[in-house]
Amino acid sequence: MDLAEPAASAAAAAEQEPSGAAPGEWADDLELDGAALAPVQAAAAAAPVTPAAASEAPATAEAGPAAPRPAERRTWWFYLADAWAYPFRGSAKWVLLGWCLLHAVSPLVSFVPFVGLILRLILAIALAGILAMYQFEMIRQSAYDATADPSLPRYEDFYESVLRPLGLQAAAWIGSGIPLMLAFGFARFIGKVEALQTLESLATGGPLTAWAGVLAAGLALSLFMFPMNLLAVAAADSAGAISPTFTFPAVAKVIGPYVVYYIFYVAVMAGAGALRAALPSLLVGEVVGVYAMTVSVRALGTLHYAYENRIGWTK
Repeated sequence: MDLAEPAASAAAAAEQEPSGAAPGEWADDLELDGAALAPVQAAAAAAPVTPAAASEAPATAEAGPAAPRPAERRTWWFYLADAWAYPFRGSAKWVLLGWCLLHAVSPLVSFVPFVGLILRLILAIALAGILAMYQFEMIRQSAYDATADPSLPRYEDFYESVLRPLGLQAAAWIGSGIPLMLAFGFARFIGKVEALQTLESLATGGPLTAWAGVLAAGLALSLFMFPMNLLAVAAADSAGAISPTFTFPAVAKVIGPYVVYYIFYVAVMAGAGALRAALPSLLVGEVVGVYAMTVSVRALGTLHYAYENRIGWTK
């Protein structure tokens, strides 16, 4: 079929239309000629678009869908309140129940003849290491992507998934104990000097008072620095992050929120300890303890997430 014939008939019909035709007559003619113009429209739609034709296309063509905007970073106060619900999201609830069940049934292996006590010791170390590994993963994930749900811990081997996390946890405690160790050395120096000055000061308890004051200050500072040391070790995935030159400036930059977190941390852990002591069931007590730990480390990780630019650490 020649495509020029329908086009010619349409043009002839347009020339024969009287200028004073009513609008209804025009509509009738257009409806009648629509069937004739259908082949022309189909051919135009199937024709390839040349670069020249594309350049002449109107600029008002609709653009594609806009790229999704990045999620807005919420304040730390939101994540602090939301930490109570975090243990029930994603895989955290299954890890919570699974670990507690394993911990509850672990004493049963002690009844195995000859090697029961050894197996129980190995299982206790393994459970503690896996819990430490999960603790560091929750801190790390919350510190760099607080919007993601918790995932299952990835077990690799006994060293990477058990011994190394326990070593990192011990490093966090050692780093926190630096102020206490310095206070102990300084208190001993004070005690020796005062003891050499006069024996009467020993009788009145002067050096003991000095010892107690300095040691109490060192102990308080060590306990206060423990969460930041734990956060530093988890974020860097290295025991070298316990350096005071790394942790003390971070605390100074977010001193206000960190004090609030420390009060929150002490309240959560103390409340969990009191509740565990009052509960008769060992299993329920373990659930409460792990739940409190999860809430506290979630809040700690999101502290870095919310104030990442201020703290200044890099991933």
